[in-house]
Amino acid sequence: MSGVNDIRSTFLDYFRKEGHEIVASSPLVPR
Repeated sequence: MSGVNDIRSTFLDYFRKEGHEIVASSPLVPR
């Protein structure tokens, strides 16, 4: 199982490639 940071990095890299804006304050994983 990948670490949360690995998943988050992959997720953000994907969105950057798609041209989406990255909102740093937005939580990736719901609490």
